[in-house]
Amino acid sequence: MIAPMKKVYLVLLESEKADTLNELGRLGLIHLAPVPGKGKVYEETARRIAEAERAIGALGSYKAPKSVPRIDNSTKTRVSILETNEHIDSLKILEEQNAALAKEIERVQSWGDFDPIALKILTSVGAEIKIFEGPVTKLSILPESLEYVRLSSPKGIARIAIRGDTLSSTLPSDFMEFALPGQSLESMREQIQKVKEKIAIHESALALLSASIPAMKKNLKSIKAEHVFEAFRSGMDTEGPICHLKGYIPVDDFDALAKAAKSHGIGFLADDPAPDEMPPTKMKNTPFIRIIEPIFDFLGTTPGYREYDISAWFLIFFCFFFAMIFGDAGYGILMLATGIFAARKARRNRKAVPDIVRLLLLLAISTIAYGAVTGTWFGLPTDRLPAILRFFLIPAIAGDNPASPENIKIICFVLGAIQISIAHIKNIIRDFPNPKFLAQVGWLLSVIGLYFVVLNLVLSASKYPIPQVSLTLIGIGFILVFVFGNWDGHLGKSLLAGLGGLLTQFLGTVSALADIISYIRLFAVGLAGVAIAQTVNSMGGGALGSLIGAIGGVAILAFGHALNLAMSMLSVIVHGVRLNVLEFSGHLGMEWSGYKYEPFRGVEEDSAN
Repeated sequence: MIAPMKKVYLVLLESEKADTLNELGRLGLIHLAPVPGKGKVYEETARRIAEAERAIGALGSYKAPKSVPRIDNSTKTRVSILETNEHIDSLKILEEQNAALAKEIERVQSWGDFDPIALKILTSVGAEIKIFEGPVTKLSILPESLEYVRLSSPKGIARIAIRGDTLSSTLPSDFMEFALPGQSLESMREQIQKVKEKIAIHESALALLSASIPAMKKNLKSIKAEHVFEAFRSGMDTEGPICHLKGYIPVDDFDALAKAAKSHGIGFLADDPAPDEMPPTKMKNTPFIRIIEPIFDFLGTTPGYREYDISAWFLIFFCFFFAMIFGDAGYGILMLATGIFAARKARRNRKAVPDIVRLLLLLAISTIAYGAVTGTWFGLPTDRLPAILRFFLIPAIAGDNPASPENIKIICFVLGAIQISIAHIKNIIRDFPNPKFLAQVGWLLSVIGLYFVVLNLVLSASKYPIPQVSLTLIGIGFILVFVFGNWDGHLGKSLLAGLGGLLTQFLGTVSALADIISYIRLFAVGLAGVAIAQTVNSMGGGALGSLIGAIGGVAILAFGHALNLAMSMLSVIVHGVRLNVLEFSGHLGMEWSGYKYEPFRGVEEDSAN
């Protein structure tokens, strides 16, 4: 569920605002509304954040030698950040010089190595030499009176040297004057080598400095805390000796705030958030449901304060989607082993098992279960599986059953219809007893009717004819949405509004049909994964005739299945998450418009501060 919030206004003395902010930070319960910071300290912390982020970003592509000790000292960390940015600036200049020299060498290297200074000396004594280049076929159109010397040149190109004082007429446009380089080709090659040596020196220094990344990240966290603290200290509204701040606090923590405010002389006023306000969203779920939250964090999605918390439904259906997309019990066992290893490691370090590891264990078990009932184990043929593995098969969806693909498609559509129906049932509960809930009843009836239309359109028109009850449900649903979709308490106005949105309603019905059909992606992606696994087995198994072939075959099998695992994971993100975040959430009317509850923590005590 989404924790209910209280809006609070904090009133404090201007002379005590730093101490009060420190106390609020220690309390760690209030999400303060952002204020624009100002002043030298605020600008200084912003500059230091930019410096640290730049340094950390640059060092990420370097790897420190194992013999280099990690730096974890505030002064040394600050020096490391400054040194890193100095090296980055120097590298940027050197790389620009390197690129310019490389470009100039490429331009002039076909002319051979010559000293442009000699030509400039001739010019200074009145014997200017100009060099031109053009197509060899155009030599015949040069003026007969022109005296020139042909120079060595690539095939099809004519290069000529002309004394400047004899060039009395303009040459044809096909001939372009060659711009002399600033130095000889040999000098440029020597210079570019020196530049590359300097680049190598700076890159070696950056590799050594990359050992400071953990300390830099710690330092960055501390600076950001200072920056936030200074934003509130310098930016809070002031009226004479009084300052005030606005924030939000979970209702369950309100008593703790009242107690702290009383003991530290902080004045505050509390109220419920106004309907047009958007408080932060704090998820409050059981430990089991909470394991899905890392997915929301990864996606960067947060439901609005007044939207649904779909964590439980997301988790339930995500397990189905994940299992069907991976679809292989063998892959599930590998994931289960990885999860168990990570969990045991956390326990050995006397730490709680992270939620992401708990989620991995649940998803692995789901994948093993689905793979077992379909008979999919590392893409091996179902009819060749040992008897103990065939024991778990469900014949209707087993891999050796020709009807299995159609049955799995039906399962996909059933999942889609159920999940979308749940969305409208939740909306019915939300809107009841307002007559608007009848519009959601209409959508629910339409979804149930459209399920049979999907079977008819996608699978077989002859095998799955559209029953009359399906059309009746769609018709009744359409009428209910038409009448109550824009209900405002007046039937006439609602009917006029429905008439105006008739096309939108029709398109919405078509969209609901498409949403149910879109769940077939679970079958398609899962089938692709099985096909890749079978292909990898065929390629790897065909090389097992000799020792060298066996080594190559094992390498092919390991790489191929690892690649298939990675592609399946990407498919889960693209398809499995999408069905929850778009199709399901779309029917719920969710926009994911919220922002995360992040209580003010103050400036942390930190050795890298």
